Amino acid sequence: MDRLRKIADKLATGLGFEIVDVETRKGKPMVLSVTIDKSDGVNVENCADFTRLLEKAIERDSIIKENYSIEVMSPGLTRRLRTVSDFQRNKGKRILVKMKGQFSVEDTIRGFLREASEETFAVERENEVVELKYDSASMVRLDPELPW
Repeated sequence: MDRLRKIADKLATGLGFEIVDVETRKGKPMVLSVTIDKSDGVNVENCADFTRLLEKAIERDSIIKENYSIEVMSPGLTRRLRTVSDFQRNKGKRILVKMKGQFSVEDTIRGFLREASEETFAVERENEVVELKYDSASMVRLDPELPW
């Protein structure tokens, strides 16, 4: 998996993308699922191009020995925020935070991401700013207000 991630990262960097996630799922065939992103978003052509190039790199280096298929996708409107750079890049956007069970605050916090440092992030909700440590949240994702 590390080798796959390194090849995907190198390819993505060269094409101006960021790898959001790489995972494999067992099955017949095995599925390699790669999520890519870039500052102005990802379209279907980007995913198709990345798929073709990744497949060539995997075949060239004989990384996967079994039958496999590749899925390349964008992180979508409700993408998860996983890294400090994800948080910093999404300041000002509405987010949903699921808290870990041992904390005394409510289980879910919705609001606008206001700050993101190396240790904490701040969410504004109902004229109040709540500062949270990254490890206090089990999941954070974008939570856009959709017009429908």
